[in-house]
This record gives sequence, C-alpha cells and structure tokens, in this order.
Amino acid sequence: MRRTILRQLPAAFALLIAAFAGAGSGPSDPKMTPVRAADVADTVRSFIGDETHTRDGLCRINDPVENATLNLRLKDVYAEKLMKIQPDTFITCAFFESADGTSYDVDFYVKGTTRQNLKVVDVSIHSKNGIERYAWADDKGFMRVKAISSKMPMREELAH
Repeated sequence: MRRTILRQLPAAFALLIAAFAGAGSGPSDPKMTPVRAADVADTVRSFIGDETHTRDGLCRINDPVENATLNLRLKDVYAEKLMKIQPDTFITCAFFESADGTSYDVDFYVKGTTRQNLKVVDVSIHSKNGIERYAWADDKGFMRVKAISSKMPMREELAH
C-alpha cells in the first residue's frame, strides 16, 4: 500500500503544479471564457435590436430565393439551437413573422472566440412557413449545410 502511494506522488505533484500554473487563465478570466449558447443568442438579439431600432421594430432580411428584401418582426431567438460550423463560427436560429403572418426561421452566423468579440457575419433564411430550404448534417463535430431545395442558392459561406 505504501509503495502505491509513493508511486502516485510524482503524478499528484505534477497535477498540483499544473493547477497553480493555470490559475490566472481559468474561467474567472473573461477573455478566456469559452463561448456559450447564451452569448451567441445575446449577440444575435443585439444585432437585431440595432437593425430594428430605426425601422419600427422590423428587421430587413434578404431572401435570395424570392429575390426580395423582407421586413420581418422578431418573435424569438432560440438560444438552445446553437450549432458550431467551425472552431470560431456558430449558428443560432431566430423565428420571425411578416405582416401577412408568414413565418420564417432565420439562421444567424456568429463568429468569435470569446463572448466579447462575437459578431454576426451572415444571415440566411432556413425555412419559410415550416418548409426548409436546407438542412444541417453533422460532420465530425461540425455542422455542414445539406441542400434540400434546388431553389436555394448555395452561397460560398454556407458551404463551409
């Protein structure tokens, strides 16, 4: 028993040193805090707030399928639907409605390595009235776009 304890001391000592060495850069350091789903959702809400501030609460979103610019009202941002498409690029979905009651699920692409530097870099209509224009597939831990509609132009940034 005593030999077992003596053999484990070097490993325990190494773990203790590693713990103290990393104490200054742990989760309490806001610059090192990993991005959370709530951070991405907050970034999207802030982006939408900036976009709708001078437009009576309406967000203008380009629809390349219908070749139109839509004026949509935000209903909800789905923080729980966070997806990762690259190590520093995330997607979350928001639900919008037009004045005529048409519903849209819109994907917001958010890039950044910490919650302080997150930024919306792209917006794409994922579905209209529940009919998907594209789907997502897991590819070794990262989500990739999978075309399901020949009408959906596959932009370069969506085909990561």
